[in-house]
Amino acid sequence: MRINVFYVLPTVLPATYLPMARRFARSYTEHPPGGTDHRVCVLLNGPKLPGLDRIFDPLPCEFLVHDNTGKDLGAYLRAAQTIPGDLMLCLGSPIRFRRAGWLDQIVNAYLDCGPALYGSWGAHVPLPHIRTTGFFCPPELLTAYPYPANGSRYEAEHGQNSLTLWCQKMGWGTWQITWKGVFPVVGWHVPSNQDCLFLDQNTDRLDYT
Repeated sequence: MRINVFYVLPTVLPATYLPMARRFARSYTEHPPGGTDHRVCVLLNGPKLPGLDRIFDPLPCEFLVHDNTGKDLGAYLRAAQTIPGDLMLCLGSPIRFRRAGWLDQIVNAYLDCGPALYGSWGAHVPLPHIRTTGFFCPPELLTAYPYPANGSRYEAEHGQNSLTLWCQKMGWGTWQITWKGVFPVVGWHVPSNQDCLFLDQNTDRLDYT
């Protein structure tokens, strides 16, 4: 199975996002993904800046330049359309890792539950949705979704035409993954900080216990 890990980096705001990229790369090397074979591609929403390779060193990665249309989801869609693969992991700029083996956890869930939309966080308000800060799916699921490159990122995440609700309408499963297991919609919950598959801006801001 060909697995692509896509990390999005908006280079249009380097002062904000380059420190996040350094943190992502450092956490990746400190908490490796496990034994699953994969490739890492950094999706640049904006130009490739000088010295960018050093930020990710020693993490071996490729770069794909995108024009920032559709923000994060637009970059993921471009990657799905141009880079062959069977499973794509879409990770936003604030994502970093706290525990080794996270990719093995995702792949095991995928093998158990089959092609579907998976995410680290499932929420019920304002409408049921998988948060697009960290989600995983077959690329053909994303390329079939008609909205992400044209509308608001938040509309695509939790609006009436969200990726999650569209997947449910089309018969795709929607699952939340934590270190404790895989949960259908009725089991979506706010995981403890220790149980989050990844960390992001919300795990920083909220009082997870």
